Amino acid sequence: MKYSVVTSTLADEQLARLWMAGPDRNAITEASNLIEDSLRHNPETQGRLHPGGWRVVTAGPLVATYSVSPNDRMVRIHSYFRIS
Repeated sequence: MKYSVVTSTLADEQLARLWMAGPDRNAITEASNLIEDSLRHNPETQGRLHPGGWRVVTAGPLVATYSVSPNDRMVRIHSYFRIS
């Protein structure tokens, strides 16, 4: 069964800034799409668990932090960062 993936306002703003500032806009777009697609299926096995209870996943030049609500079948992306 699929999970719904939503992004916080902060994550949307961070992703937009990374896309606007980056010379590799296609890589940012592809990485964010890959992250969201991968989190739709088995998000609790993606990336790694942070001691604070949230998870971290990496694709291409992006890192995303997210949390999973299994009862709601919902994934919330909290933030995006670029790998230097």
